[in-house]
Amino acid sequence: MNNLSKYSDIIKDHVNDDKPLLGICLGLHVLFESSQESPDIEGLGIFKGQVKKFDLGSQYKIPHMGWNQIQISDTPTNNTSILTDDNEYMYFVHSYYIEPEDSDIITAYTDYGMKIPVAVGQNNTYALQFHPEKSGKKGLNILKNFVDKVE
Repeated sequence: MNNLSKYSDIIKDHVNDDKPLLGICLGLHVLFESSQESPDIEGLGIFKGQVKKFDLGSQYKIPHMGWNQIQISDTPTNNTSILTDDNEYMYFVHSYYIEPEDSDIITAYTDYGMKIPVAVGQNNTYALQFHPEKSGKKGLNILKNFVDKVE
């Protein structure tokens, strides 16, 4: 955020003008108000909520690395999603997870010791915890869906 803060107003104006934005992994995290990773540094605040560190005991490895299934949310506002295939495996690398204030923005979850929101969407702003670019053909389809949706 220290490096990104000088662009904060530009990014917020971009989102407020309903221009397309896709955040991936850390790009998801910075869209929220705060993070336990850097407690004294504010996020962009595009989405209300915070980013929290996993606290799952020794049963689960942190960082969460590898393939995990995503479940598309049945939230009524899911029309903001760029996800189309339920129960697909996506590639994850993260030690923190999002906790949005508004559950209506959540477009997908995964299970890693708990139900974790892994995708959000609102208007033309989308963000993913997993890495679609490392998730094979299904991941590349998600990126294509983003491009098709915002063209």
